Amino acid sequence: MIYALSQYRRFLIWFVGLAISLPILLTGLQLLVGINLNSSATMIIPMMIAAQIQGAHFAETEGRLPKSGEAWQAARYMSVLGWLISVFLAAILLVINFDAISALLTLRGQLIAVVLLSLLFGLFLLLGRLFFGLGARQHFKVEAKKQARAAEEDSSE
Repeated sequence: MIYALSQYRRFLIWFVGLAISLPILLTGLQLLVGINLNSSATMIIPMMIAAQIQGAHFAETEGRLPKSGEAWQAARYMSVLGWLISVFLAAILLVINFDAISALLTLRGQLIAVVLLSLLFGLFLLLGRLFFGLGARQHFKVEAKKQARAAEEDSSE
């Protein structure tokens, strides 16, 4: 079965949820405790977690590890979706912050934005591929531990 684009609802929910809630949570933590944990990792952590969950879902539904081509296909879909969502969220923040818009109106600002968005897409592609496979492998490790525990409990009875 080809892992169709319609199968990425779970990825979208996790990615959007984390992309919105993680910065809010870290800002709240900073206000409450005074520890600033905001960093550029806040932008890539949603991709890592959502891709891993998507990989585990693939392993659960397909009953096998993804082939290399399937993992790259999934990474491409997840990269495009994650990148589009990130650009949309950044656009919302730009509308709120008028100073940033004026910086983007210069040629230098536009070049910097294009370079950063290109790097983000490439990073999303690599992270999507890596964590999709990790999620699938982790699913089978967890299942093996569950089966071992169940067998252990059955033999002790």
